Amino acid sequence: MKVCRSAGRFLELHHRRSNVDTVFAMVKAKFGDTLYGRTEGAQTTEVLAKLVAHNLCALIQSFYELGVEPSFDSLSAALRSSSPVVRFISADEPFVTQTRLR
Repeated sequence: MKVCRSAGRFLELHHRRSNVDTVFAMVKAKFGDTLYGRTEGAQTTEVLAKLVAHNLCALIQSFYELGVEPSFDSLSAALRSSSPVVRFISADEPFVTQTRLR
């Protein structure tokens, strides 16, 4: 176990953990705490689907609360183009690489 020597670093890590705990509590309250998948892969997929649904709900709620009008012009333009840009995130690389499909 690592000992955190600076108070600032401890508070930063504690704040992250607090945010994670809050999100898990929100997901459990909204979608229940039971997983119905029988295999580990099915359970993983179910958890990820619940997290995506939670993020979409949070996004839609913030649109209404902040009065933001969402715009998907750049996304639809990329999808209409002959070579849309695809973003890849690799576990080995900490940055996003972009490529065009041919």
